[in-house]
Amino acid sequence: MNWMTGSKFVRTMVVGIALCGAWAFAAPAGEPAVIAVLKADKARLAAMIAGNGAALADLMSDQLQFVHSDGRVESKGDYVKNMMADDTEYKDAKTS
Repeated sequence: MNWMTGSKFVRTMVVGIALCGAWAFAAPAGEPAVIAVLKADKARLAAMIAGNGAALADLMSDQLQFVHSDGRVESKGDYVKNMMADDTEYKDAKTS
């Protein structure tokens, strides 16, 4: 199996890379960092489904490399630009 298409590793890495921006957010006092990251991921999924490129730009790291299931790779700028241009649409998104 090609590592770029369909492997669990790639899907996990995409989510992990997408969350890199979430590490920049400081957890509120008394809140574990993992909870802050999970909240940021929930906000990311909501922004993806809503097509809210501005929210995604705030949530994602500038170093983001988004790998789509068809093997296309987009930078954060390209991903947000395409989201704002309605080139990408998500009906549902879940993490596990």
